[in-house]
Parts: sequence; structure tokens; C-alpha cells
Amino acid sequence: MKFLNTNLKIIRKLLFKLFLYFRNPVFLFKLGIFFLLSAPVIACFLFLLAIVITSFIEKDDFFKNKFNYPLLVCSLILLVSAILNTTIFKTNLIGWEQYLTWIGLANWIPLFYSYWAFQKLIPTCKAREKIIKIFLIGSIPLFISGFSQVWFNWHGPFRFLNSLIVWYQRPIDLNHPYNGMTSLFSNQNYAGAWLIIIWPMFLASLFQKKLVGFKKLILIMMVFASLVAIYLTRSRSAWFGTLISTQLVINKTLSIYSFIIFIFLAIVLITINQFFPNIFYGISKIFIPQIFLTKFSDLGLENLSSYPRIFIWQSSMKFISERPLLGWGAGSFPILFENQGSKESYAHTHSLILELANSYGILASLIIVFFVVYILFKSFKKIFISQQNNDLLNFEKAWWASSFVLSISQLVDIQYYDIRVSITFWILLAGLTSKIKENQKI
Repeated sequence: MKFLNTNLKIIRKLLFKLFLYFRNPVFLFKLGIFFLLSAPVIACFLFLLAIVITSFIEKDDFFKNKFNYPLLVCSLILLVSAILNTTIFKTNLIGWEQYLTWIGLANWIPLFYSYWAFQKLIPTCKAREKIIKIFLIGSIPLFISGFSQVWFNWHGPFRFLNSLIVWYQRPIDLNHPYNGMTSLFSNQNYAGAWLIIIWPMFLASLFQKKLVGFKKLILIMMVFASLVAIYLTRSRSAWFGTLISTQLVINKTLSIYSFIIFIFLAIVLITINQFFPNIFYGISKIFIPQIFLTKFSDLGLENLSSYPRIFIWQSSMKFISERPLLGWGAGSFPILFENQGSKESYAHTHSLILELANSYGILASLIIVFFVVYILFKSFKKIFISQQNNDLLNFEKAWWASSFVLSISQLVDIQYYDIRVSITFWILLAGLTSKIKENQKI
């Protein structure tokens, strides 16, 4: 009996400690980050709890935070657009459902509010460093899934918890130049987006002065695995994003020079290709791997309008010009594109700015663009224009680099509609906002 009472006391203490942990929004937030990649449904539930608790604790702060104002205005515009597009100014698109406009709001308005709450959970450099490390640990399933997909021919989809969690890991043919490692995502570009988020974080972790011995060896292996995974995705935006973020984390001055050199070399190579194609072919065969040549051979530099993505953007701008203030409603682009007589079909505009303008109008799109640019600019000044050089600053550089490359990648493609990417996007922006607000009364 005495033994039983002792065990019950221990169990009660453990349950009480667990209860205290789950009352702590920071703990819930960290746990959500850990599960975000591998189990987004669980992560969203944990984030929701963290946001609700934070809202009660910081309930007087929401309207005092000036960074919320443009998002409140944008939310109002999105709601007005959704109401008018489904009532007074209904579109006559055959095959388009009006409810998609309302579902589309879930990609924006709840995340605007989450952005405010996330700021309270990552207020300091040290807090953001911890989140970066949790991001990296939580990303290990991506390598397990991706490498087993490519090298061991293990294919999904793998479903857990009655399909609440799905690892797609679809069959791929690497002999086809446009097939690449998807890992637990449904598309290689989504895997590439996640990898360009965590790549700068890996670099910052690798540069820690206090990191030695076995831990450093493990991290070097993970950095190498990241490079291999980025290559295997065959995602052009991931390749470019890796180059840009590497320079940003290592040396901002070097990154500027590298960008100038890259532009110069690009102009030279395009000129050689235009006037001396045989010479260009000879150079490319020597210095450039075949997969890169294949992936970039369809850029259509001799006729930009022949490049499919350029044609998609031109079409989307035409649609936007027809309904600039209200847009056509979320999910309308594929219908509009088919209605213009195109033989091809595309699910979206391949640019988040154009997608938002096409769905809800130009005003909403411009607000988001200026909001993100402002945060990136202000935080860049605080992080990079500094004489300090320590581990914490490297993590801050990595945070900014991840935010930057993810933002610019959405200009040429859209991975935002994967909940893992969109939540990460607003977490990163929240972290930069917290950096801007340090030592300021905002």
C-alpha cells in the first residue's frame, strides 16, 4: 500500500508538471515548431493553444502594436472583396465555386493574427536562436524521407492517424530532368522551399565558436546532407536561394560583390550564347553539369514570351487589369486561364503577389508587398549594419537570410499555400519584427 501511494504521488507530480508545461505558450510554440514539418496538424493545434494563451496574457497589446495596422487594413480589404465577389459583383466563371473565396481567407487573416502572437514568443536573440535549433532538429524527417525515396525507392503516400498526417514521398524518375526529390511533400519545389529556409540556419549553427568535437562532426554531416538534398530537389529557386543565403550569412559585402559578378557573368554568357552558340556549348559542356544545362535550357532567353512562366504572368496581369480592385476570387486563376483558350492548365499564377491581386485585388497585394519589404529593410539595418561578430549575430543573419530567400522565392512560384511554409513565413517575419522593436517603444 505504501509503495502504491508513493507511485501515485510521483504520477501526480509528473501530471502537474506536464500541466504547467502545457500552460506555457512558449513551450507549446517550441513543440509546434518541432512537429511543423513532419506532423503539421499536431503543430497547428499546438500553435493554436499557444496563440490563445498569449492572447489572454497580452490582450491589451494587440492594438498598441503599430505593425498590426497594415494587416488590419488588408484584412478589411480581403473581407470586402470576398463579400462583394459573392454578392453584388458575382463573377460568371463556369466551374468556379464562390466558397473558395472564403476558404482562401484562411491563408491570410488567421496568420495575420498569429504573426502578432508569435512576436511575443520570440522576443529576443536568444529565443530566436533556440527556435532555429528546433527547426533544424524537426527537419531531420525530411532527409530520412527524401533519401529513402531517391536511393532506396521507398514510396508513399504514408498515412498516420487516420490520414491526418500524410508523407507523400511519391514515386519519381530521376532520369527525367523535371523530376526531383519531394521527400514528405507533394512537390519538389515545396521540399526546396523548406531546404532554403533551414540552410542558413545550418550555416549559423556550424559557425558557432563553442561547437567542437562530436557535435560539430554531426552538424557538418547535416550540412552536407542539406546540400545533397537541395541538389536532388532539382528546384531552381532552391539552387538560387542557397547561393544567396550562403553569401548573406558568411559576409554581406561578399554577397554584394558576388551578386554583381553573377549579373556580369550572366550577361556575358547570354551574349556568347546569342552570337557564338558553338563556343557557349563548348564552355558549358566543360564547366556545367548536364542537369543544370537541362534545367535552365527552357528559360527562353532568345524569346522571353515563349517561356511558360512569363506567359502565365502576362495572362494573370491581363486578368488583374479587368478586375483590379476586387479581384476574381480565390481559386479563380485556373478557370480564367482555361477560358482564354490555352491548351495548358496551371493551378496558380506562379507569383504570390499576382495570385493575391488576382484573387482579392491590387490593394491587398500592395499592402502585403510593402509590409514585407519594410520589415526586411528595417531588420537588415539592425542586423547587418553592425560591427559585432558573434554567434548570436550569425543566428540573426541566418533568420534574416531565411526570411529573404523565402520571400523572393514566392515572386516566381507559390509554396505559401502549404501550411508548413505559410506558418514559417509569418514566424520568420515575427522574429524580424521583434528584432526591429528591440530597444524601441512600438
